[in-house]
Amino acid sequence: MRRFLQLVSEETGGPLEALARQSQQVTRRHFGKTMRLFAPLYVSNECVNNCSYCGFSRDAGIFRTTLTVNQVVTEARHLHGLGFRNVLLVAGEHPKFVSDGYLQNCLDALKPFIPTLALEVGPMEDDQYAEIVGHGAEGLVVYQETYQRETYTQLHTAGPKKNFDWRLNCPERAYAGGFRRIGDFVNANRKLHARIVMPGFIFVGESSHLKLPNALLIQLNLGVPEIAAKRASSESINLLFASWV
Repeated sequence: MRRFLQLVSEETGGPLEALARQSQQVTRRHFGKTMRLFAPLYVSNECVNNCSYCGFSRDAGIFRTTLTVNQVVTEARHLHGLGFRNVLLVAGEHPKFVSDGYLQNCLDALKPFIPTLALEVGPMEDDQYAEIVGHGAEGLVVYQETYQRETYTQLHTAGPKKNFDWRLNCPERAYAGGFRRIGDFVNANRKLHARIVMPGFIFVGESSHLKLPNALLIQLNLGVPEIAAKRASSESINLLFASWV
């Protein structure tokens, strides 16, 4: 946290332009002029959580469905035909519908023609993650929504997602389960912006608690939300991103 604060301070970290140039040089040295594109594939909108900002929320009056494995394959082949080779399977959190080997069966059906598979689903235990990895998933995306406990409690009123620490420690369990890529993100939903004060500093402070031994062996993606213009200048936003690239 102290290192991050020093980095974003012009007194100790240098001017924004110099930081941005250094960031660009490091990025191009390691990755060149490349971009990783992925396509989300929504497999189920069934959910037991009540989250005030989410369209999948338990009390939302929407049509609920879970795709069959054959339907998932059909959608994935369409994405493959468009050129996508990196697919993110997205599902609400429901133990009845996204369970009993459903995700494993989807992964088994997709891995012969989709080389990179990732999940955005409800948190699991270490051994469950290990099983998922064994079926071909290499990435996991987790949205923490906010790192302020009081705000988190107000936003999540029912369901397992109401447990702040269970959600917060999800990246550690995913790491123990063997995932190669882990994404830990703050929600970009505008409804949350006014309720997240200094999101960059809060995010860095919370993410620094993660205990990931030999973390250089994995790819850890850290994301911050879009910040409304009234809350921060474009220069401060650029500085925040440049310091993390």
